[in-house]
Amino acid sequence: MATYYTALDVADALPADVTGRADIATLAAEAEADLFARYTRSTPVLAGYGWPGWPAWFPHVPWGQVGTEALLSDDNTRAVYLRYWRPDADDVDDSDVNAAAFLNAVKLELTALILWKAQQRDTSGNLAATVASESRGRRSVTYREAGAAALANTYPPGFGRHLRPFDLRPPIIAG
Repeated sequence: MATYYTALDVADALPADVTGRADIATLAAEAEADLFARYTRSTPVLAGYGWPGWPAWFPHVPWGQVGTEALLSDDNTRAVYLRYWRPDADDVDDSDVNAAAFLNAVKLELTALILWKAQQRDTSGNLAATVASESRGRRSVTYREAGAAALANTYPPGFGRHLRPFDLRPPIIAG
């Protein structure tokens, strides 16, 4: 089973200082897991019917559209809401123009996410140095500078913009 990192040659898009890291395999695995976790949802068991997963007639599920054949996991408990996604990267048919665009979008997002994670790992040891304090009149204000605040984020700014055309997640309805 090929990962998207190896199948798409993401290492070719990364700078040499990142690909030369000792933990590049871990970074790539975490980035790929985080990328697809963002688009994965649990499918409910419809109460009273015992049906796992969404039925075909449920309104916001795009069953039957091109590229949605592999949304559900093998046990019907999770769905990856990305058009053209397959569990094995080699199973994506890149002869289709749209599937090839999906693979390119995954490569761009994985590259950005690996760079983000590498930056986080490099600066996470310096968190204590990023706390600053200043006096304002009778009060003292202590805060973390912008670099450390960004470390709390799993995803880089602008994450997901390349995969937006392939995003099939249902809308969040508040009520």
